[in-house]
Amino acid sequence: MVLWAITIEILDWWGRIELVKEKVGKVSPDLFQPTVSFVLSPAGRLSIIILGFGLLLLSTVRSKKSTLQIDRFNAARMPEPVSRRHAERTVDREFVGATPDDLMNMCRNHMDIEAQRLIRPYIGKWMKVAGRIRNVRSSSVNSAQVIFDRPTGPEIRDFYMYFRDPKWIDTLAVLSRGAELVVAGRITEISAICVTLDDCEIIS
Repeated sequence: MVLWAITIEILDWWGRIELVKEKVGKVSPDLFQPTVSFVLSPAGRLSIIILGFGLLLLSTVRSKKSTLQIDRFNAARMPEPVSRRHAERTVDREFVGATPDDLMNMCRNHMDIEAQRLIRPYIGKWMKVAGRIRNVRSSSVNSAQVIFDRPTGPEIRDFYMYFRDPKWIDTLAVLSRGAELVVAGRITEISAICVTLDDCEIIS
């Protein structure tokens, strides 16, 4: 197919040169001597066609190089994928300044549809909390639930911290009720009566 297209293009240019030859010959036959006559000869025509294809090929190669450089430049400026940015935020542990009660109040003080909009940015972020241990429950070697002492009152305001690393679970097993603890955990659930942290770690 490529060879056929090149053949058609050569015949087309050959015909154009023949037309130019006839027009120039009618206007001024002297122009064929000596340079123009060579250019319009079969050898000259072939030389012009080869030169034209060479220039066209060179232009195509330069265009591709330019496009490749632009693509590389755009790739260098392209922002990182969302998944990678999320992983970095997880490592950096973007902490919130709100307390568990602040988050529960967002749900208590607003209609559900508005509360969901307000708490959505907090899900998946991290929180530091401090308190005195009320109880530690464990259903397996890879899971432990910690509950802090909470002010008593008519409202239900629960706060749960889940530990998954056996290292922290072993530490919790030897602590006494009422021991002070500072914990960092990832927010996984927020409601009007409960806030849950997962993947928790003991800070101090």
